Amino acid sequence: MADETKGEVDVTQAQDGGITKTILRAGDPDNKPRGGDKVTVHYVGKLENGEVFDSSRQRDDTFEFEIGGGSVIKGWDEGVATMGLGELATFTIRSDYGYGDKGSPPKIPPKATLIFEVELLGIKGEDISEDGDGSIIKHLVRRGSGFKMPNTGAKLRVKLCGKVDGKVFDDREVEFEFGEGVEQQICRGLERGIGKMKPGEVVELDIDSSQGWGDSGHTELGVQSGKPIQYRVELLEMEQNKESWELDEAEKLNYAEAFKVKGTKYFKDGHIENAIQFYKKAKDYASAATVDKESEKAKHNNLMVALHLNLAMCYIKANREAEAVEECDEALAIDRDNIKGYYRRGEARYARRDYDQAVHDYHRVLQLDPDNKAAKNKKNICEVNIRKEEERSKAMYTKMFSAIVSGESRKPEVSNGPSAAEETPAEVQS
Repeated sequence: MADETKGEVDVTQAQDGGITKTILRAGDPDNKPRGGDKVTVHYVGKLENGEVFDSSRQRDDTFEFEIGGGSVIKGWDEGVATMGLGELATFTIRSDYGYGDKGSPPKIPPKATLIFEVELLGIKGEDISEDGDGSIIKHLVRRGSGFKMPNTGAKLRVKLCGKVDGKVFDDREVEFEFGEGVEQQICRGLERGIGKMKPGEVVELDIDSSQGWGDSGHTELGVQSGKPIQYRVELLEMEQNKESWELDEAEKLNYAEAFKVKGTKYFKDGHIENAIQFYKKAKDYASAATVDKESEKAKHNNLMVALHLNLAMCYIKANREAEAVEECDEALAIDRDNIKGYYRRGEARYARRDYDQAVHDYHRVLQLDPDNKAAKNKKNICEVNIRKEEERSKAMYTKMFSAIVSGESRKPEVSNGPSAAEETPAEVQS
């Protein structure tokens, strides 16, 4: 493509002259929108005779759209994608890149060439992080096919190119099962990004260090601690794992057991998020199974309780105590005398400083297992904390009450209002 800084240049992908651009004020050449990004612009649209047919500036209201999303004319999709953040430019757009042979009556006549002055004010990629904190940003380079994205256990083949500080540190093609990317040196943020792709799709991912290799970095790959990374990813092949509705009852339970084993492996290895992913999928399979025989119901219930409590432990490790409490509630609904259920719910409530409720859980553990030293110790700690909180509250209210009483004792006598001689300066100003 021609040098855009030198007068009017053709910026079409096909280089057919359908969109020409003149830069009026340069922007940041290293910060341009990519496919799937949402951009914010101001614009003024004119016909060739100078007549303004649309203007965001006149409305004093910026306009936002997705690059490559097909919500605007082709001249905008291709033209704005060439702009740097902060750039101001004029685009001359031929009718086949605008509103075509029919135009858009009554403002835009047939086969009209359009002139737009556009200012690029903002660029925002798609935030695909779990917490919506901007730690994983996706930019679409090429759309994939279909609507399915990888499910847990799906067999994938991907092409990767990873960069840190602009230098390539990871360039390879790799096959793995979704959820087990850590086995192939695929960090959490990269695997989450791959999980949001369709077959044939190409994306670029901006991954914060918290979702990459963290404070420890990755010596083998050459990623230093605390460094954000960027990946270009192509999903070459995807073979979905079977969903529960595709399996008979026995297969559902077999899949649940297999995924439980994987979850336990990752838990023991310290990969808590991977463990959560496999335990949740195992729970989905087990929950979908219908067990009619009385002899099998106890086995099924034991499996469900184990999965709920394993998830509860994972959530406690991940500081997601509310979800841990929910899993314990589910387990105790099946087995009302489960000691682990009460103890782990107590642990989750203790972590939330909900000492009153935690005491009840530890007390129930001791009713079922009087010699449980861990429950005794935690129950004692909770009771100490409860007393401390009561003492702090008592001291605070005593202080507040003393202040109120002291204020009442200093309150001046009430009169019927000031005389003319007693009026304040503000009241007597003319």
